[in-house]
Amino acid sequence: CTIVKKMYDEEGIEIPKEMAGILISGIISDTLFFKSPTTTNIDKQVLEELNSVVGLDLDEYVANMFRVGTSLENESIEEIFYKEFKEFYEDDFKLGVSQVFTMDIDDVFNRENEFLDYLVKVKLENNHNMTLLLVTDIIKNGSHLLYKTKNNNIIKRAFNIEPTQGIFLPGILSRKKQVVPKILNALE
Repeated sequence: CTIVKKMYDEEGIEIPKEMAGILISGIISDTLFFKSPTTTNIDKQVLEELNSVVGLDLDEYVANMFRVGTSLENESIEEIFYKEFKEFYEDDFKLGVSQVFTMDIDDVFNRENEFLDYLVKVKLENNHNMTLLLVTDIIKNGSHLLYKTKNNNIIKRAFNIEPTQGIFLPGILSRKKQVVPKILNALE
């Protein structure tokens, strides 16, 4: 969305209010309203420029957007798990990581045993060495970790924790930039 806004600028085209709103939503979503380590200063500048067109109360808009966008109501374990699932490979090590962004952490932990059973199923079906579910709490700025693995020591080394199901990892928001590199470094 930042790139699209820059393209409007480069072509000298005034951005319509509706498009500015769409781009604001995309930047907020992608950067978790600037909490994600993937955020750039350009993202922040562009959001400010776009909001000068739209005039939103950003704090209120973000709260509403995340509440609606992260609702897990009426979704099955499988639907939730595969919303954001990716596999990663390092030599013979196969890692599956699902990430769920939600403001309704209790909904996940009310079904914790079902999620853990599903992790076992996914791990076996895909021959993973490790399968993770990150339940990312946007408000608390971190993720809860559910996992199935052949070796708990990898998790212990990667995050410098005693591995327990549902443990909160402060500041962990990016699967790509934080979780996968930590796991792969712990393998070494």
